[in-house]
Amino acid sequence: MSLEGPRPLKQLVTLATRPRVFSGCLIIALTAFATLSAQTGPNLTGTWLNLSDPNATDVNVAATLPNALLIITHTGNRFDLSRSWTKAPIKEAHVCDGRENKNDYSAVVERTKCRWEPSNGGTLVIEGTIGREDGSTVGTLRQRYHLDKEGLLIVERTRDITNSSVTSSGARTYTQQYRKVPPPAREVNR
Repeated sequence: MSLEGPRPLKQLVTLATRPRVFSGCLIIALTAFATLSAQTGPNLTGTWLNLSDPNATDVNVAATLPNALLIITHTGNRFDLSRSWTKAPIKEAHVCDGRENKNDYSAVVERTKCRWEPSNGGTLVIEGTIGREDGSTVGTLRQRYHLDKEGLLIVERTRDITNSSVTSSGARTYTQQYRKVPPPAREVNR
């Protein structure tokens, strides 16, 4: 069907205003929007070695050091993260669709939401509260993940603890650089 001339365009407009056709077009448009908005930044999937930690000499050593190794699985609006720690990795799961995410480890419970900001070619922002298992809040957190021009992963973390009974109180902000590396040859502390 050619859209040249006024008659075919008028037929198309008439067809689109029928309730069934309109609702079908609306569903297609909303599905396309949801797919496009599910991820509006770079894919951060990979194994990332912390360049800011002089002790993180290789992947297997880094796997036993706090925040020296990140393993990210980033698919659509899911952002799963495993951060190395001394005894076992800290695992977080985030869905960036407006829902609250709950991640807990030890006696800490983090309730966060994540979203994409257009800055730096696409920055993933995770922010929320830090609390206890009983539901009380002890502070706030904000994490930002983006790639720089050289392909390094830049992670900026801010934690503001208002109740020192969980950990040291006060605001703390730090920025770390990570480079993408092959995954560990063996699973450490998993």
